Amino acid sequence: MVIEWLARYGRQPRPRRRRRPHAHRRGGRRLALFAIWIAARARHAEKTFGYYRVEILATVVNALLLLGVAVVILIEAYQRVLAPREVLGRR
Repeated sequence: MVIEWLARYGRQPRPRRRRRPHAHRRGGRRLALFAIWIAARARHAEKTFGYYRVEILATVVNALLLLGVAVVILIEAYQRVLAPREVLGRR
């Protein structure tokens, strides 16, 4: 049992890279949390439906941003197919 412990904990720990969420994930989360925060407000006489539409608009904005990212990726992929880059390697 001591040998197992030494094998497991006795060696130097490797530095671990912390995975960071990508910017589009953080932005989408922030947008969703903002929409939830606004939609949670109480309704009143002027806004009988409340602020529920804010969640729907945030979803539409998020979808449009994701579509924009997808279009940029597709354009870049198309350009790489037409003019591929040279791969450096052994010959």
